[in-house]
Amino acid sequence: MVYSRTAHTLISRLTFRGRRVALSHGLHAARVRRVASIRPGPLLICNVEPTPQTVMHIVSIGFRAKTGRTIAVALTRGDSAPAYLGRWNVSLCDPLLPATAQPHHEVMELPWIEAQSAVRPIEARIENVAISALSALLSELDSKGCSVTSIGVVGSPDRNLERIGNPHIRAHAAEGILFRRVLEVAATTHKLRWRGFPDKDFEKLAVSELGRTPQQIKLALATMGHSAGAPWRVDERAAATAAWLTLPPV
Repeated sequence: MVYSRTAHTLISRLTFRGRRVALSHGLHAARVRRVASIRPGPLLICNVEPTPQTVMHIVSIGFRAKTGRTIAVALTRGDSAPAYLGRWNVSLCDPLLPATAQPHHEVMELPWIEAQSAVRPIEARIENVAISALSALLSELDSKGCSVTSIGVVGSPDRNLERIGNPHIRAHAAEGILFRRVLEVAATTHKLRWRGFPDKDFEKLAVSELGRTPQQIKLALATMGHSAGAPWRVDERAAATAAWLTLPPV
């Protein structure tokens, strides 16, 4: 097991089951060991063991952005559907700056124009956390023979926040957009191809773009969930779908 420490980042609760993940094109299967849930701490744990081959496995990471955190799922190419590699629950807050958990709540009593200016330093701190978190994921996967080429991010879509009159509702809406956007900024910083997806009607979009029936997608995601183990809820499935949508074709 490899541990990589990253500044200002808490990554925890990664669970694998002892199964082999089949890879396409005759590549060796990535061996996966059973790992207990990890208590929150500044650790990134990825236990996809390196294969003896020099060919890198092409990987996409899907993120389901939430306020203050994100769920990440990594997939690689498989035979009939992508193969599951790993899952992470990543904090996007700086533990040294509690305001990064709900930054717009800190300034919601200010007029909107002033609030945008006042919150910017906190948003910049969150961007740095996201960049560091993605850097850790990329380094860990690279050390296991996995080349991340694309990122998919599911989260709140852009909207005109100025038109929301209730400051509390506006703060929640602004944070939903913010924590999606910082992951896109992180992908851009690392020069990765990325795509953002609105959380509304995301399943319909997946059916349209993947060219599969809802039942086929559901079955493929269930197979991934069987490899991942619990929890494999709607957010984990959304992250996996985002990775699937952005995974380069064979």
